[in-house]
Amino acid sequence: MSKNILFVVLIISLAFNIAFLGVFIYRRVLLSDRHLPPPRFHNIPPHCREEFMEEKERILPLKMEFELSKKKFMRTLTNEEFDRELLEKKLKETIDRQIRMEHEMGQLLIELRSEMSPDEVQDFFRPKIQRFKKPFIKKDNRRIEK
Repeated sequence: MSKNILFVVLIISLAFNIAFLGVFIYRRVLLSDRHLPPPRFHNIPPHCREEFMEEKERILPLKMEFELSKKKFMRTLTNEEFDRELLEKKLKETIDRQIRMEHEMGQLLIELRSEMSPDEVQDFFRPKIQRFKKPFIKKDNRRIEK
């Protein structure tokens, strides 16, 4: 190989190494004070966690049924022919599945709550309550042009 080719390969290799070190330093030094959000159920009391996770696995098939039903409903909406009866039927099936899933999840939370102390209740449910205090829809303050 000629000296020019070796020099180009050396420069490319150095560039990749510098980029790798730059990313490593950036992630370790500059992002070290930022924390990832805690796991979704991190504050479940230890004595309830195993049972909760087992029960959550029981609810998973209901969630999968709901998601599948929702997907089928959306596919039905994309059909070329508009069939209101079929759409109403698919919508009812989807809502029924969602209701079953939400009911089971609510029952699970009631069972979990019955095993918690007042302090554990505050630690677990307070972040969820805070999430519901935020509005779902942001106000649009733009004026409507006439």
